[in-house]
Amino acid sequence: MSKGEAELTLAALAEDPEVKDRSDKIGKILHSQIMDFRLNSPDKLAICVSRLLQMFDNILQHPDSAKFRKVRANNANFKKHILDGAKQIEEFLLSAGWHTMVENMEKHWVFEAVQGTLTWRYLQIAQRKLQSAQGLIQDKANRHAKELEQRKTGPQQQRDLLLKQLEEDKITRKDKSVASVARI
Repeated sequence: MSKGEAELTLAALAEDPEVKDRSDKIGKILHSQIMDFRLNSPDKLAICVSRLLQMFDNILQHPDSAKFRKVRANNANFKKHILDGAKQIEEFLLSAGWHTMVENMEKHWVFEAVQGTLTWRYLQIAQRKLQSAQGLIQDKANRHAKELEQRKTGPQQQRDLLLKQLEEDKITRKDKSVASVARI
C-alpha cells in the first residue's frame, strides 16, 4: 500500500462511525476517569502514561515483533507503573484493543491486532490521545511536586522566621535593659 493509499484509508477510517465512537470512548476514559486527579496521583499518572506510550510506540514501530505485544499482568513493573498507576487503566487498555488471556495459569495483557485493522487503528488513537494528554499530566505532576515541597519547607521557614524574631526580641530586651540600668 502506498503512502497516499494509507492516508486515504486513515481519512476514511476517521469518518467511520465505529472508529469515531471508539475514539470518543478512549477520550472519555482518559479525560474523565484516568485524568481525574482526585482519584489518581499526578506523579504516578505521569509515569503510567509514559510507560503506556512506550508500550504503544514499541508495537507501532515494530508491528511484526511479538515480544512487545504480550505482558504478564503480575509483572512487577507493569503492575506498579501501569495497572496500579491509574484507576480505570484496564478499561483504557481494553478500549485501545488489548485483551486479557490466561496462559500457563498466568494472566497476560495481549495486543494481537494486525497492522491496518480497526483494532490497530484504536491503538493509534489511544497513543495520540495519550500524547496530547501527557503535557497536561506532566505539568500537573510538576505543580504537585512543587506544592509538596512547599508544604515541607513552609513550616521549616516559619520556624526559622520565629527563631530569628525571638533572637531579635532578646537583643532588643537586652538593649532596653542595659539602657534602663544606665539611666539609674
